[in-house]
Amino acid sequence: MAEVAIVKPIVDVEKCILCETCLPFCPDSCITAGDDGYVVVDYSDCKGCSMCAAVCAEEAIEMVMVFEKGKS
Repeated sequence: MAEVAIVKPIVDVEKCILCETCLPFCPDSCITAGDDGYVVVDYSDCKGCSMCAAVCAEEAIEMVMVFEKGKS
């Protein structure tokens, strides 16, 4: 099984100011506010479009390349 490179949003809770600006910009509704108010990403539906990172004024969301096992 080959590895596939995908891009995922990683939230830095030290930079996040709980503004929730990113939530409505996710076209797949993968971003929600957790019980503590911080952003939670549902990676099972995330396509890696980077809209959340683009609208975050605090640059608290970084798009990171991750390698996962691909389908055979």
